[in-house]
Amino acid sequence: MNVDNSTTKYTRLRFTVVLIMMFIICVATTIHANETGRGTCETIKTFITDGDRHPLSKDLTGKRLWYHYAIGYSVEHHYIDEDTVIWKAVGETAKELTGVFEDKYYAFEISPKIYFLNWCEASSPSRFADEQIKGAFPVAVVLDLNRLIATVTFTEPNEKGGANYVIDQAILEIKE
Repeated sequence: MNVDNSTTKYTRLRFTVVLIMMFIICVATTIHANETGRGTCETIKTFITDGDRHPLSKDLTGKRLWYHYAIGYSVEHHYIDEDTVIWKAVGETAKELTGVFEDKYYAFEISPKIYFLNWCEASSPSRFADEQIKGAFPVAVVLDLNRLIATVTFTEPNEKGGANYVIDQAILEIKE
């Protein structure tokens, strides 16, 4: 099978750029929320309107995916429309992390069936507390539906009252 190396290199470069963007978004949002003491997420949208760009996508609308993370979590994401995701822990993870969450997300198509997703959680389940933690918890995902994998960065509450920055990967299971 012949593989066009320039296309492969370009795809890897795009993926690397997206990962860097994910890191910057997560860190900047967390710092802003912590410095202002507001503990809220504010999404500031600045999109390229002309020329070559990654378009916002509605492809995920109606899809229900289970993410099986390397750290041991299993989470269901239901993309109910073009900008709303409802998520909850499933399987054994549901015994530890409870609740159903609704967030506004943005999905950009990076390549066919490869998406960059971003949202900010206004509250998050915590492994270190019995209740939901209010705050600003950004999430960024590179979702590859061709290979059924996701690379994810997110922040989660920690036992010191701050946040852990997590980079993880998940195997995807399409439920709907």
